[in-house]
Amino acid sequence: MKLKVLSEDFYGEKTENIYEAKKTLNNLGIRYEYLDENSKNDVYILENKVIFNRKGQITTKQIFELGKKTESIYKTPYLTMDFQINTIEFLKSEGETKLEYEIFSNGEFLNKLKIEFHEN
Repeated sequence: MKLKVLSEDFYGEKTENIYEAKKTLNNLGIRYEYLDENSKNDVYILENKVIFNRKGQITTKQIFELGKKTESIYKTPYLTMDFQINTIEFLKSEGETKLEYEIFSNGEFLNKLKIEFHEN
């Protein structure tokens, strides 16, 4: 299947990518697996949260849960950074999930992002 991933940040930068993905359903939710140029990606869309795992040149585990601040570590060959995620919006419908969230590091605002996952 094809998975379209759209993103937009606080500064107006937008991206749109389409990946060949594997979709798995179970009693907890949906799992999408796909490769991008930097990592193997697993996206888990559960009842009340999204978990985004990346392993490769970029390694991170991000948890998006509405109304909760979560901790994450972002690793690349050039830097390792601790940051916090504040999920503002979490909407899901058949074949589509939308997130809006803020990223902070050491209490300092870094960015506000929107990301969408669409089945194609």
